Amino acid sequence: MESVLNVQVSCFERCFIPNEPKAINLLTWLTSDKYKEQVAAIRREPCNEARKKLKRILLPVVAASGQFTYRDEKYLTQHSGLLQFDIDQKENLHLTNLAEARQLLSKLPYVAYCGISVSGQGIWGLVRISDTSLHSEHFEYLFKVLSEMGLKLDRGPQNVASARYYSYDPDAYFNHQAEPMQGFIQAPKEEYYATRTASPTDDQAKVEACINEIIRQRIDITSSYHKDWLPIGCNFASTFGKSGRIYFHRVSQFHTGYSKRETNKQYDRCLKISKGAATLGTFMKRCAENGINYTDLLTGTQQDKV
Repeated sequence: MESVLNVQVSCFERCFIPNEPKAINLLTWLTSDKYKEQVAAIRREPCNEARKKLKRILLPVVAASGQFTYRDEKYLTQHSGLLQFDIDQKENLHLTNLAEARQLLSKLPYVAYCGISVSGQGIWGLVRISDTSLHSEHFEYLFKVLSEMGLKLDRGPQNVASARYYSYDPDAYFNHQAEPMQGFIQAPKEEYYATRTASPTDDQAKVEACINEIIRQRIDITSSYHKDWLPIGCNFASTFGKSGRIYFHRVSQFHTGYSKRETNKQYDRCLKISKGAATLGTFMKRCAENGINYTDLLTGTQQDKV
């Protein structure tokens, strides 16, 4: 029977290079000793900061949960059916023997791979999941299971685009016929409701009137990353600065792939790149295309039009 690890995933030359990924076979990656000497050098380095620098300059990374055109969850083209997990020894001080921890994790039928991390101070692995559309929810279930075993997971791999440095472990555990993990925990979705600022500026009044109508109708105006989501975020960042973050969440929440974490990250990017004159052009245009006119809303005539 074919191994569940025999899948194509994306490899990136270095952790700080998110573009130009190469498609590689995950099983080949896991069994390769190509960077064995680099890993040994990193593990010999006693200084934590120096180890981090060596990893960045010496090793490629793999996005083991799928194939991407760019290392960001929005650019996932094919899920591998696998979820990563990472257990750092510094957050699990009782783990004095990593080989024993690896053996313990191998008892779980859905663990397909488990090995020692590149630093030599933690365990990482791969779990087969039953529903790739529930990546984050499966992670929450795994987090709960391992917590009950006394193990604290790093939350990074909850993001499907999470990347992993190459590591070398000749005694790594492989389960080529791992069972799919069925459990998942559906986190309650946080909703952002209609509100109004006391004594708003003209721009605030216009935006809040439009956003409250978007919320009333539950309209997604952020379906395209480059044409909608990015420019709308930049509109709010350039006009309102940090206080525009809540507006960005309110208009983003109706997209099927909405994530509070990723929306915060995107707004942080917008704050960095939005240094020009304030403008609300794209936001107002998308509202108008959906029949939302702030003039009508502020005069109380919009309700009759929808």
